[in-house]
Amino acid sequence: MSPLPGPKVSLYGWARNISLREERRKNRAYAKQTPMDSNDLNTLSRTRKEYEAYAEGRFFSVHPAMSMVEDPPALHVDRELSQNRRAPSCASSLAPVASAEAFGHQALPSGHIRLLNFNSISPLGRIELRLSHHSLEECPEYVALSYVWGTRTSQLLEVGINGKTFGLQINLYNALRRLIQRTDSSMLWVDAICIDQRNIDERNYQVKLMDQIFRGAANVAAWLGEISEDEARTLSDWDGSRTHLWSNTKYIEGVSTRLARSPLFTRVWCLQELIIPENVTFHCSEQVLTLESFTILVDWAKSGTLPTSYTAPDAAIQTIGLAADLLRVRAEMRVQPGRSMRYLLETFGNSLCTDPRDKIFALLSLLTPEDEFRGIFPDYSLSITGVVLETVKEFRRQASALWETHQAIEGCAIVLDVFGLEPTIHTKVMKPLRQLRFQATSLAAGDFSFASEKFVRRVLGSALPVIVLHGCDLPVMELWLACCLATPRSAVASADA
Repeated sequence: MSPLPGPKVSLYGWARNISLREERRKNRAYAKQTPMDSNDLNTLSRTRKEYEAYAEGRFFSVHPAMSMVEDPPALHVDRELSQNRRAPSCASSLAPVASAEAFGHQALPSGHIRLLNFNSISPLGRIELRLSHHSLEECPEYVALSYVWGTRTSQLLEVGINGKTFGLQINLYNALRRLIQRTDSSMLWVDAICIDQRNIDERNYQVKLMDQIFRGAANVAAWLGEISEDEARTLSDWDGSRTHLWSNTKYIEGVSTRLARSPLFTRVWCLQELIIPENVTFHCSEQVLTLESFTILVDWAKSGTLPTSYTAPDAAIQTIGLAADLLRVRAEMRVQPGRSMRYLLETFGNSLCTDPRDKIFALLSLLTPEDEFRGIFPDYSLSITGVVLETVKEFRRQASALWETHQAIEGCAIVLDVFGLEPTIHTKVMKPLRQLRFQATSLAAGDFSFASEKFVRRVLGSALPVIVLHGCDLPVMELWLACCLATPRSAVASADA
């Protein structure tokens, strides 16, 4: 067996297996200073390629099997990276580095945000960052990151923040590492780090600032994920024009579809992050695409996929449609800023989020400036039921005239669809409500906004179901009363006058 590259390494430390049972056995063997057996050598052979990749600088932090290495084999690589202020290019096999003290956020003054900047690479290869407070009105130039949080797991990759440890999901870790390669001198805004996610009051306040944060960014870096070497080579050879695209159809078709169906476009929070700012670039591995070039790729992917199978329940096809819708709305809002909540829910209602309440909260920055939804949300102290009821009430209050109660009814239907109510239950809930408008013939122009709760209960009946949305009980009668009896803002304005 040929010697391994790099400094001399403890064979026991390198061959450590993630199996707890095998690890305990090896710990006992190590304590007795016993040599490795054939199984250990087989483990070492299997991990040889991973070790070589690490020694070449393709891994960034300490490999799981290296936690007991006596002399870290890539120490010389890490020192070189620290001098060049660059991070290696892969984090798919990394594990967090053990640390004694976890990072905790300090209280954030009103009107301030937190910004990150790159500090150094530690001797063991950990990214070291500095987090500081800045007034939103006088903060330095920064780049905001748009990315997918992904499925939360216990397997976190560690970075250092102000000398303490902070765990990141792998997708954010990869995005941060790639971004540092290109913007090592820039300040960064990353929501998972710059907002104390455990502080509800701070989350409420910072979400209201999202509009300003992304408008104020010098650039928004949209992270599309890692791509293969062949896909990266295809993008490198493309000059970003439609003409050159046609001449490379065989190779560009796959990569355009791959990027257009990125999970980034399925997430509701990414809408405002990509629509609001003036400058957006799209990042995948080491490649960077301008907004114009990426729009060309999405148009190409859409024209080659959607016309023949747009109605197919294929998630990838739906994602391409969401990417196209996002770019379309972005272009429209450059001409006429702001859209209504109903329009946004109808267009992007299928977008995903970890917290169902964000289906409403994440759209606030895209509303017209005077929209009253901005005044009542976000409020993370509300339950999912509370958010649904407040949204339905606001649809009713925004009816431009008393007789337009049907707007609130249809708005209620859209909200229930967005929050994933089953179609069969949806019909049971909405059919009586739609019929109520026609049964209230004794009131002028079919308006029942002056009707009492007793009237609504009598018309709709008393044996009403309780629907369940994301584990929360929502009494249907309470929903109907919110849709029927909330006072329209036009009536309030007339009374005030």
